Amino acid sequence: MKVAVLLVAGRPNLEAAFSSVRVLEELGAEEVTIVYTSSEGARMNAKTFKEFLEKAGFKVEMKEVPSDSDSDLEERVKKLKEVKADVVAVSPGGASLAAAASKAFNTIAHVSFPFSLWRGLYFPYVPRTFQKVYFLPSSDFNTKFTNYADKIKVELNHLGPIRKRVAELTKRINEATDRKCPEIEVKVDAMMGGFNIMSVKFKLCGNEEEETKKVFSTSLRAMKEFIKASRSSRSWMGFDSSLYLSGLLPIKVGGEGASTEYILDTSSILIGALNLHNAGLLRARVPRCALYELLHKYEESLKRSNPNYYGLLAKYVMEEAKALVFPSPTDLCDKAFFQIDPLLLDGKVILTEDNGIKEMWKETPLSKLARVESPRRVDKWEEAKKLGYYNLPYVTFALLQFYVIMKLLAEEVEKNKISGEPVTGSLKVDNKTVDEF
Repeated sequence: MKVAVLLVAGRPNLEAAFSSVRVLEELGAEEVTIVYTSSEGARMNAKTFKEFLEKAGFKVEMKEVPSDSDSDLEERVKKLKEVKADVVAVSPGGASLAAAASKAFNTIAHVSFPFSLWRGLYFPYVPRTFQKVYFLPSSDFNTKFTNYADKIKVELNHLGPIRKRVAELTKRINEATDRKCPEIEVKVDAMMGGFNIMSVKFKLCGNEEEETKKVFSTSLRAMKEFIKASRSSRSWMGFDSSLYLSGLLPIKVGGEGASTEYILDTSSILIGALNLHNAGLLRARVPRCALYELLHKYEESLKRSNPNYYGLLAKYVMEEAKALVFPSPTDLCDKAFFQIDPLLLDGKVILTEDNGIKEMWKETPLSKLARVESPRRVDKWEEAKKLGYYNLPYVTFALLQFYVIMKLLAEEVEKNKISGEPVTGSLKVDNKTVDEF
């Protein structure tokens, strides 16, 4: 069984091509022909994709076809018919090339994508369940599914430390099961204080609203556990915000969406505003003062005999945020915000939970250039389900992100020889343990 993969210029199209491994899985195919257009960007993408496939052990051929500007549809169809393949996988970015392919090949394959917090990732770093393969026309190839997740080995150094670990965990989930509808079980316990933080089983398919609500309800219970724990130990103070930081509990921000640029302060970052940016729901920038505050928060936590656990996570949150840096003085944000170049502020929205900054901002001329807004924490299911982004793909990423956050906390405690072992956890797929700490 041979598969052709169409490729045009652009990073999103290259990532879509990476996910065409899902087509190879469904067909058990090991031979690929990369069909790319005659532009420099497409050639570079084809070269990168070839290296990606060969490193995974696939046999690869290359075929260049004329671009739009160099040929008409009939000529492109003729060139495509020279490609020997049973199925062609099309990219959503190459509409005209896909149109030609539909006339040249008997069967077209399309891989769906969940977007949401999975934006910028590709198989096997996205759950197989969320990357369904559709064949047009629907065909029975009488082939055997082959799990190729373990064949793919890619450096993920462009990701922050939290997202990178989520991606790596997802790959292990895909490796662990061939099932299209696996059951995920996440359990996290606090050893010091002896409380169960999180214990949830859910399926990556089925009734999406029911599975999403199950995760939401479990997260609300976890928040109550953190609040209860904080009454007996200062170490847990504020840790209930980790449910928002991870995205398990959603936040609501204005109505402008991706057309408005938001400047995030430390408080909004620590309750998950970066999730909305990563999901493509708003455009975020992070001032240097917020990066400074996050690092300061981490360093101050280490100095204490009883460190605040939430502060121990601040370093990792800073690493996630630093790619979005926005010019500001390296100082506390309640001072630095008022020293940002007014030309840079024009038309922006400052997102903060800090009432002090909000009140001071209203009293300055800068408020005419950039308004201030507060994110709202959502803790009611009826409100959460009305948010367009809060769905099963979103909460699946959020749950893995929460698991990673708790594991990072455990590692910080061990690394810095902090007395006590705050948390243990395990991640299972179809009753197989794929990770634990």
